[in-house]
Order: sequence, then C-alpha cells, then structure tokens
Amino acid sequence: MNTNVRKIVGGKKYDTSTAKCIGYYTNSEVEIYDFAFETLYLKKTGEFFLHKWGEFQGDVILPMTVEEAKVWMEEHESVEAYEVSFGEVEE
Repeated sequence: MNTNVRKIVGGKKYDTSTAKCIGYYTNSEVEIYDFAFETLYLKKTGEFFLHKWGEFQGDVILPMTVEEAKVWMEEHESVEAYEVSFGEVEE
C-alpha cells in the first residue's frame, strides 16, 4: 500500500501527505474485487476525499461531499471520531 498518494481528479489535486486523516477502515474479509483499506481525509481547503487501496485495484482517490463524508464516518468510525470532525450530535 502506498501511504503517500498524489493524484489529480476533476482538475483538483489530492495529496494524502498534506491532508488530515480523519477516519480509517480496514476490510478484514477482502475478496479479489474489494478494497482492503479506506482512509478519509480532509484537505486544507475543507474538501473531503477517500483514499482506497486494494491489491488488484491499487490506489484510488474519490472526492466526497460533506454529506458523503458524514455517512462514511457513521458507518466506519466511533461517535467520538465523528463528533471531532463534524461537531456534537444531539441525542
């Protein structure tokens, strides 16, 4: 897995070495077409992107909206990690 990935997607640069990691997911039941690792990043510009890596797919960068990033965090991270990134959520 390449930990420092730089790609241009849709005319914008995404760089895992300069963005802040806010979430991480490891797929323990990887099949040939699955991604083994996913890391959610926040750019200095306030944009989110997901870095996905799989043995056969390599490195993939997916730009995400705030809403998509929230859904990803809800599915893969703790309440505490979610609230650090998006603020406290009411009960």
